[in-house]
Amino acid sequence: MTRPADVARLRHELTVHYRQTGHQNPEDAVDSWLGTVRFEDAMVPYSDWYGDWSE
Repeated sequence: MTRPADVARLRHELTVHYRQTGHQNPEDAVDSWLGTVRFEDAMVPYSDWYGDWSE
């Protein structure tokens, strides 16, 4: 499950990056980039590998 705050922070940082690199339309570039990624909670596969800390 993706937390909205995490995506918002990533969106902000990408927008800053695209603006600093002189991209003509940073918001569209961010939307395009975010549209290609698949988000996954890293703790789920980690707990599968390491084991749950508590039942």
